[in-house]
Amino acid sequence: MEQQNSESQTPPADPTPSIKNSSSLKSKWPLLVIGLLVLIILPLGGYFLMNENSKTQPAPSPTPTTSPTVEPSTTLAPSATPTALKSFTSPKFSELGFKGYSLNYPTDWTLTEERDNSVPMSTVTLTKAGYTLKIFQAATGGAGCIYEGDIPEGPASDYRNNIYKDLVTGFGTLRETEAPSNGKMAYSYCQKSTSDGSYGQPTSVGHMNLTTGVANPDPKIVSEFEAIIESIKTL
Repeated sequence: MEQQNSESQTPPADPTPSIKNSSSLKSKWPLLVIGLLVLIILPLGGYFLMNENSKTQPAPSPTPTTSPTVEPSTTLAPSATPTALKSFTSPKFSELGFKGYSLNYPTDWTLTEERDNSVPMSTVTLTKAGYTLKIFQAATGGAGCIYEGDIPEGPASDYRNNIYKDLVTGFGTLRETEAPSNGKMAYSYCQKSTSDGSYGQPTSVGHMNLTTGVANPDPKIVSEFEAIIESIKTL
């Protein structure tokens, strides 16, 4: 009987441990809440931060595209073919004061000479397309050529109102003077004196004149006959 009483009077188990577990859970609950808040706030903060950066960051400027520069092709103009020339020589007359001379002329010009050694007399004629250049030697007199600003002294050809240009030849400077006749252009030639700078006719190689047969000469033919005159050299 005593043994049964002792067993029946065994005290119940102490409930304290369960109370301790409950209090430990309560103490950890704020930490769990804070952890959850951190997990929620961090992604949201990152999202807002990225959104702000995307707003403040300037849009990338487009890279300009450059087209390749095309160099213009240069075509060289064909060089002009030199004009074929012929040579002519007119010997000096011993009886005349004129000098013998030589000249060059293009092959498409025609040259003739009328020469009489008994007189003596020589007429050299060069022609092309109605243009005629003549060089004449004979026993003739001479005269001065006066231009703007000159004072006439003795017999002279008055060119004070005429247009002229100077040509440098192989024997001296000639003044080519426009002397129209009957509405058609013509040219006379006076030579510059090396002593006083005055001009006179005839030249050292003879009387020279050129007729064109037209009112307005062709510049190309003009340049050709001027080149012929400039090529004249005394012998």
